[in-house]
Amino acid sequence: MAVSEKILNRTDTAIQAIRDSHLAPGEKDDLIEIVCDARDGTNGLSPEEKLQSNANNIFALVFLFIRAATAKPAPTDSWKDVIIKCRREMLILGLGALALLAFRPQIALVIEHFIPH
Repeated sequence: MAVSEKILNRTDTAIQAIRDSHLAPGEKDDLIEIVCDARDGTNGLSPEEKLQSNANNIFALVFLFIRAATAKPAPTDSWKDVIIKCRREMLILGLGALALLAFRPQIALVIEHFIPH
């Protein structure tokens, strides 16, 4: 039995989406190979060959999952990293506080009241 028209159309659509993506060329090649292997395993094989094809496809999916899980960037651990990433927001907050104190100096008196001497 030949591969169905639906599977062929979906394979072509998937391959075109992979080629149009922003992925690295090696990753594109890996994904296209996986899609083609999955397509080839849908029909025209003996039961043993289909079982082997399914095992290969499951391995390819596990490989992609592991690669995606390990490619995530490391979380920022240092407060210095947070300050560097948020420097624009901190500048806006500081300028806003200065403007507020310039127009409402009594706020400084309230803050001074809460600071122990």
